[in-house]
Amino acid sequence: MSYIDPKGFTSISPLISRGETSSKNFINKMNSVLSKFNLSHTSLNNSTGLPDLSSYSTVKDLIGIAECCLSNGFIKEILSTRYFFKKN
Repeated sequence: MSYIDPKGFTSISPLISRGETSSKNFINKMNSVLSKFNLSHTSLNNSTGLPDLSSYSTVKDLIGIAECCLSNGFIKEILSTRYFFKKN
């Protein structure tokens, strides 16, 4: 699992090395990162991305998340890739 921060694509391993191994701790970290981006109208309650009635967001926050993703060159490249071919 990974999350996006202002410096780019960051692995979950730093979280694990600090003892944040449970799903709840990871969810708390995701919400903390959202707060750093002033996305205070979003709250995530699972780490799967599956629908959850207790998770919520606003259109404005979703746009902020998308802008953050697109400001990262690696993520932008992935999102703008039209076709992917697996090499054997």
